[in-house]
Amino acid sequence: MKLFVFIAAILACTLADQYVHYYGYQVIRTFPSTMEQYDAIHALEEQGHLDFWSDIRKNRPTDIMVAPNQMKAFNAHLAKYDIKHEVLITDVEKNVVAEREEQAKAQKGTKAINWTSYHRVAQIHAWFNELERDYPNLVTVQDIGRSHLGNALPVVIVSTGGSGKQAVWIDGGIHSREWISPATVTYILNELVTNSDYADLLARFNFYIMPNINPDGYEFSHTNTRLWRKTRQDHSSPLGCIGTDANRNWGYLWGQPGASSDKCSDTYRGPAAFSEPENNLAANYITSTIPAADRLVFITVHSYGQYCLLPYGNGDRPTDYADLLAKANTFGAAVRAVYGTTYSIGNSEDLLYTTSGTSQDWGKGTAGFKYSYTFELRDTGTYGFQLPAAQILPTAVETQAGLVALLRSI
Repeated sequence: MKLFVFIAAILACTLADQYVHYYGYQVIRTFPSTMEQYDAIHALEEQGHLDFWSDIRKNRPTDIMVAPNQMKAFNAHLAKYDIKHEVLITDVEKNVVAEREEQAKAQKGTKAINWTSYHRVAQIHAWFNELERDYPNLVTVQDIGRSHLGNALPVVIVSTGGSGKQAVWIDGGIHSREWISPATVTYILNELVTNSDYADLLARFNFYIMPNINPDGYEFSHTNTRLWRKTRQDHSSPLGCIGTDANRNWGYLWGQPGASSDKCSDTYRGPAAFSEPENNLAANYITSTIPAADRLVFITVHSYGQYCLLPYGNGDRPTDYADLLAKANTFGAAVRAVYGTTYSIGNSEDLLYTTSGTSQDWGKGTAGFKYSYTFELRDTGTYGFQLPAAQILPTAVETQAGLVALLRSI
């Protein structure tokens, strides 16, 4: 096992510093069924040298990407604890190449935002400015600061003005490789602005939308390492590992079980709460701009797994949990009614392993939004983070339907 850790640590440094191919990498679906087996999988996650494609999920499989030189030690660990498993994706590189070719073909000769391909940060930000220009009485773009690498961090406000409205916050892109998240959030933004069917929502709510909280990591996943998850800030790892899990870095329950102190881990929590400027700026913007009495709905959009998760990641329930669950079930039913896509709905710790320092928990526990949810979008693992562009629009349409139903039920 020591050799496994040493080789994997070198791999983690390589992933951080140069363009990565995934020749021979496989995604293994594991099926832990006892607490001993869950803990054995969690021990691998805590070591920080395997790429967990899904959070450890109770009564559901956990997907882990394994490099060829890690496979022997990995299989030995599973055999030691008698954990059943199967190969989910036999060749990760093949999927990366197919996705890259698909992107190049879709983007050729067009600069327009659409939901038939995935877009880069500059293109998305330029579109925000077009929305503001074309809908000056409805759209306001506010630059809240700069990321670690100097990328802009815009929030798009959709509001018809007037007083007495409550706030809906929607963000995406906290984890770089989850490309379907910013794509879906931009679709929701576009619908709110351009579709008169949602005039009733604009009459009741002010929307604050931030499709990509982690632009540094998102760009890196396009240009260097497709499956990069974290931010890009250097916290002086002796092994050269870069970045923090931006969804383990928020101030509520930070540093508790469910996040790693290992700087090479994909769930590294950072040296302190809000050490990542992107998270810090977003949180400060929310608490300084949106009056506490107006904070009603907090939505953070991720992938994959098809979940609607409720606070808190340590298993505690807020006192109004039944109300949160009822509204989440409304979301799930509306999503299912569009294309039959089924979501698992419930408390984060019940459905997954323990987590801490998440934005969802901060939204409820610190910022005081009454309703706080994590949407984990398509799929359940066939493609994972490499969801084909052909699924952007159906994913976005069903998510929009679920969100609208949820908001109208409040």
